[in-house]
Amino acid sequence: IIYKKGKSKNTIWGDSATETAISKYRNFTNFSEASQCYREIEIKMKNYYSEKSDGGKVILQLSLNGFAPYRNCDKINDRVEDLYLSKDKKTNIYISKNYFRKKSYEYIKNFIRNKFTIKPKTNSEFNEDGSLSYFNIYSPIKKINLSKNNFNNHRYIPRTDFVESGNYTALNEIINYLKNKNIKACLITTPVHNDLFKYVISRDKFKEILDFYKNISKDSGFSYWDMSDYILPDDHFGDISHLNNKGAKTFTKLVEEKCFNQ
Repeated sequence: IIYKKGKSKNTIWGDSATETAISKYRNFTNFSEASQCYREIEIKMKNYYSEKSDGGKVILQLSLNGFAPYRNCDKINDRVEDLYLSKDKKTNIYISKNYFRKKSYEYIKNFIRNKFTIKPKTNSEFNEDGSLSYFNIYSPIKKINLSKNNFNNHRYIPRTDFVESGNYTALNEIINYLKNKNIKACLITTPVHNDLFKYVISRDKFKEILDFYKNISKDSGFSYWDMSDYILPDDHFGDISHLNNKGAKTFTKLVEEKCFNQ
């Protein structure tokens, strides 16, 4: 409903990292969504701005795992068609839509298990601007003898042939679209807890992707802030790769200082 009735030309796009990290940013609407790939962002963004005049501001997440194999987007998720591109603008029976119908068994299970009430899986709540406040507090890893196997096998690691992917094409399409619509853009990579690079994945695994993001910024003239290794207190994280409500307050202020003020 926020998307379909949205009038603001100042918007935020990305995955769950920006969904939880940028909250209640003045005059901005947050359309980030968990595991959103660049192809889905492209479709949603073009649809949203199609009937709006040129201009506006966009914050776009350039995710560390944006080119991981599980984010290939070979097939667009039903939720994009069902919830964003469909013409209905009023609340309706969502269980009739493919995206929810496929999950009906999980809803029924949840309903029965929680004494006939609906209980979210995560300790979070949606905000009026479309962002998600995450209330968990991350407990840092204390073991120092963790297996290093994940350094080579973790699902976040980008595919080596990412330039051949549909996501590569989609991200370039997004950048060109923003330029053609005279929309000012701020490109960011959100913080992850330093445990991720220390114990789970070597930061070197993302060097090629981060260099690619820097080149996009240089070629487009859009500012880019790589804050993946920006140090924040432990209690600012909900888990190893997402900020919680406290972290979002701090990070949103940082984004406000960095973006569009240069």
